[in-house]
Amino acid sequence: MGWTGLALILLVIGSLLALRTVTVQTWLVGKVLERLSDESSGFGITIDRVFIDPVGPLRLKGALVKDLEGDTLFYVGRLDVDRWRVAPRRRTVDLGRVRIRSLRFGLRSDTGDVRSNLTRLLEHFASGDSTSSQGPWTIRCNAFDLKGVHFSYHDKDREELPHGVDFAHVDVLDGTVIGRDLLVIEDSVDAALDLLALRTTSGLQVMDLHGDVQVSGSGIRVKGLELRTDRSRVAGDIALLSGTWSDHAEFVTKIQLLGDLDSSLVDSRDIAQFASELKDVDRAVRVSGKVRGTVADLKCRELVIDYGSRSRLIGSVDLSGLPDIDNTFMLIDLQELTTSIPDLRSIPMAPFGTEARLEVPDELVALAPFSFSGNFTGFVNDFTAYGKVRSGIGELNMDVSFGRDGRSGHIRSKGQLATDGFDLGRLLGDATLGAIACDLRIDLSGRDLTDMEGDLEGSIPFIELNGKRVANILASGHLERRLFQGTLTCDDPSVRFSFDGLADLQGTWPLVDFSADVGRIDLFELGILPEQHLGELSFQVVAAGELAPDSLKGAIDLRSIAYCDDRGIHELGDVELSSHREGSEQVLRLRSDMANASVTGDFLPTRLPEAFKNIVFSVFPSLQEQVDYAMEPQQFDWELQFMHMEPLLSALDIDLD
Repeated sequence: MGWTGLALILLVIGSLLALRTVTVQTWLVGKVLERLSDESSGFGITIDRVFIDPVGPLRLKGALVKDLEGDTLFYVGRLDVDRWRVAPRRRTVDLGRVRIRSLRFGLRSDTGDVRSNLTRLLEHFASGDSTSSQGPWTIRCNAFDLKGVHFSYHDKDREELPHGVDFAHVDVLDGTVIGRDLLVIEDSVDAALDLLALRTTSGLQVMDLHGDVQVSGSGIRVKGLELRTDRSRVAGDIALLSGTWSDHAEFVTKIQLLGDLDSSLVDSRDIAQFASELKDVDRAVRVSGKVRGTVADLKCRELVIDYGSRSRLIGSVDLSGLPDIDNTFMLIDLQELTTSIPDLRSIPMAPFGTEARLEVPDELVALAPFSFSGNFTGFVNDFTAYGKVRSGIGELNMDVSFGRDGRSGHIRSKGQLATDGFDLGRLLGDATLGAIACDLRIDLSGRDLTDMEGDLEGSIPFIELNGKRVANILASGHLERRLFQGTLTCDDPSVRFSFDGLADLQGTWPLVDFSADVGRIDLFELGILPEQHLGELSFQVVAAGELAPDSLKGAIDLRSIAYCDDRGIHELGDVELSSHREGSEQVLRLRSDMANASVTGDFLPTRLPEAFKNIVFSVFPSLQEQVDYAMEPQQFDWELQFMHMEPLLSALDIDLD
């Protein structure tokens, strides 16, 4: 072979050895990249340091790719691949373990151009053969470890949003991506993520995300997801489906959500990153269930939500119109809803960012703790509730529509209410009232429960008044607090009556205009005459006027008065009492079967009974010792005619003999 052959062999070996050195490879790659660069367009590729082993590792440092405008498209501070293989015919790239540090990827779309700078670069170097049928490249990677990732995308045709994640202006800082089994085909990426951590300039901070991930223009899917932000903890299977990547710019209306959530803690401030209308809401809920649809048209099934300290919702929810909560239509089917007054009053209401909270009337405090099973249909301020309320003061079945006028604040409720026992007195703060059972149709309105007024019709099996239970009541009419106008009948063993007219107890003195037939009042059972073991009264009455004791205006006509006690039945006949003014004088007239009387002058009617008693007692010698002469003087003229007094005296157990 000789010296020449030996020299050639040594030269080849030396060249091969030189090609395996970092310096030579870096120089050769630099020369190749210089030829690929296009200074006229701005495109260029540079690498600070290269080491490539055809059957072993691949290492790069300082790899920079500029787009056609000369801006950074892609930069890698350091890339280490333990093994690699490229098969051009099969259009595949197989990688072993990939380690990257300081990765920068900058995409943008310029004004008037929907294409990104990457798309324009690829089109610039495309062969122009649109008939190629070789298909896309496939990239596989066994394991990957990326740290210091900075990704950005900016569409110059779109203004930046003032708050939240803006898919037209994305800026991801300090990202970490660790995983395995990566598969990339065109814009489709599959991988098993062991850790994804990132923060965005909008304030979203993902501390840990792992699961099996599929990403493409048709959506993002994560199976076996576990996500942890600085505020939320989410577990389950999640999919964000889209038609194209551009749909993410209209997340609320175009991204279809498919979620099967295990017990997850969701903070509204994280949701606000994708729905900026909620940016000033600061609340967290624990959620599990199935979620389908867009944010604007959301359906939730097998839903369990825990909120605050004592609130839980179990059921299904359909919401159409989010994030505009005031105009969101709700269809909520609840197996159980338990809550407390403090939790309800902590719910933020629009306009968010103010101190506006859900208004709960003070009267409802008596209900706590309470729960509801049934359904809600409608809007936050205009809905129908059908179901059962269980509370600390009883149970209530309802089929009622509720509406709140945004300007006046008035609440209107219309529908059906029924209960077997509900403490109405505690609800209204009225000590004279107790429990009530009812089955009523209502049409009420007012600012709060104490201010409610309207119409009602139905039955009241019982109501407790002053500690006594009165049963079998039918009512139809107009009701306000301490006012009733309509018809009322009662068939209770202690009270039997029918009423038709007005009874207004709102003022200092009752204002009445009614007729009533009182078939029976048991004065002992009602506690009016507790010392009597038998004391029943019956009469008919027509009354009109203001029943002020010292300024009676109007008339009261009592007919067929009868009183029954242990001594027998006392027929008291009829009594007509009227009062009016004639000039400056007050006139009071009494007409009855027992006596007739008239009083004219300046007097106080409340003191007349004592005065007349003294007059009567002074007539009968046996009663003269009971006459009280020490009374304040009153100026009046009077006439008194006694007739059939025996029934009254007998009822009063007065013996004149």
